Amino acid sequence: MSKFGRDLIESLTQAADHARGKKVPGMRITVVEVDVPDVKAIRESLRMSQTRFANAFQIPLATVKNWEQGRRHPDAPAIAYLKAIKNKPGEVIGALWNSETSYLLRSSQNAARLHKAIADLNTGKRLARVSTAARRAN
Repeated sequence: MSKFGRDLIESLTQAADHARGKKVPGMRITVVEVDVPDVKAIRESLRMSQTRFANAFQIPLATVKNWEQGRRHPDAPAIAYLKAIKNKPGEVIGALWNSETSYLLRSSQNAARLHKAIADLNTGKRLARVSTAARRAN
């Protein structure tokens, strides 16, 4: 058998031993712990439903649900984004819904309401619910 064949068999044997939980000489194991934010706690602190949170921060609703239910975990960029949302939610919303996207706000009253909500979030206030009747009036 060639040297390559012997090395390959040895590597596969080591991998199988490692998979069974046995110690493999010369193998280094690096454990990296990442502080994953509690998505549900962040969302609830903002008093938002899953749908509202997903829409406000432009995250797919299925992703929010999967994170909250533990089926999936945020990757590194998503963790950074969630930390920004946790610490400065108003600024994140303000950056997402800037003047270039203000056409989505159908009236100046809606724009004013958004700017007030951003200011409230930046000062630590919770978002107030707007009644359906008030929304229809606009």
